[in-house]
Amino acid sequence: MKWLMGTRLYLALVAMSVALTLVGPATAELICPVADQKGIPFHGPIQGAEADVVTFPTVSVNGSGAGVATHLGAFTVTWQVTVDITTNPSPSTGAFEFTAANRDQLFTDIVGEGTGTSIAHITECATITGGTGRFADATGAFTIHRVVDLATGSTSGAFGGAIVMNKGK
Repeated sequence: MKWLMGTRLYLALVAMSVALTLVGPATAELICPVADQKGIPFHGPIQGAEADVVTFPTVSVNGSGAGVATHLGAFTVTWQVTVDITTNPSPSTGAFEFTAANRDQLFTDIVGEGTGTSIAHITECATITGGTGRFADATGAFTIHRVVDLATGSTSGAFGGAIVMNKGK
């Protein structure tokens, strides 16, 4: 089982690397705050799909995906983001909600920035705002780098940062 999960993680990272190589480096230049040094590393790949609804001057994005991350294990994730499309790069705000296999949840607020017309390169700064179960009262921060095929809604990427677990739990 560990071999299978490791192979899936490796293949996801290879696919993301190939995609980034083919479409070029991300041009979104958003710089996220440095993760809390007291935290434990929190990282993993993410793959999913999103649907965009344009109501000028914004785009409402609803997405969902999955992956395997440190301190979360196998997870599903949903996100709701609002993007201002009047500038380039386009700023965004929203939230990501991660759910572990045991149903513990991790909540985040994000600010982001993206560029691109057919393939969007997105950088999102996530601030952990708490959760349920072992993530109750968790804090921390991480950066998400994704690419989105705007024609299909397919997205893939990776995230990395740190999570601070509540010692009292």
